[in-house]
Amino acid sequence: MRLVPLFLFLTLTLAGCQSTMQRIADCEAGDWRAVGQKDGAAGEKSEFSDRKDFCESYDKPGGGDAATSYAAGWASGNAEFWSSRGQADGHAAIPLTAGWDRRTASEEVRKKSTPLSQPAYEAGWLQGNTDY
Repeated sequence: MRLVPLFLFLTLTLAGCQSTMQRIADCEAGDWRAVGQKDGAAGEKSEFSDRKDFCESYDKPGGGDAATSYAAGWASGNAEFWSSRGQADGHAAIPLTAGWDRRTASEEVRKKSTPLSQPAYEAGWLQGNTDY
């Protein structure tokens, strides 16, 4: 019985370590647009300053404005986040308004405080509904 809590602890520790390792790899790559894209696509808020603070020890110098690159990538990722959910709902023939209302009230969105993008959701929904 003592092995179950130990197993859960190790599993959670390794998952957290893997996440940190991925964030470090993102920093070392120095591609702020890609970092923003990942954050947006994961439903995360746009928090360049937090990412920049984390990356200070790992960031390789790159050309251009890191904040602008991150913001552009994040906007693209956030649109992808909402479009993919809209596409799934449209493909499942869930009515547009009902699907949007359900998604915006979901635990996933509330937990991450995901910024909303109804135009991206609707574009995805139309594509999914057309495929339906």
